[in-house]
Amino acid sequence: MGELGASRNLLEIATELSVPITVKNRHTQVYAFAEHGTDLGSSKDVKGNPTEFFRRVGHGSSYGVGVKLGAVRAEYAVDHNAGTGAFFLRFGERF
Repeated sequence: MGELGASRNLLEIATELSVPITVKNRHTQVYAFAEHGTDLGSSKDVKGNPTEFFRRVGHGSSYGVGVKLGAVRAEYAVDHNAGTGAFFLRFGERF
């Protein structure tokens, strides 16, 4: 849900479990996902230290659920850092 910003090193890990379903003879997928990203503490080495400047923690996790409708992915994700959730419409494949 957020961006890591400028950093020298970063690590992103994501996983998704997708289950095919059929509704009224139309094939679709429902899925659950979890992801984590970190700047590995490298933002302090970037001019202006963007993590400190933008008051970010340099790492974060989220999880959520969604449904794929053709090329559109409708999903609800929860941000661990902020403790809030949001609804997204995305297009195309994630992986």
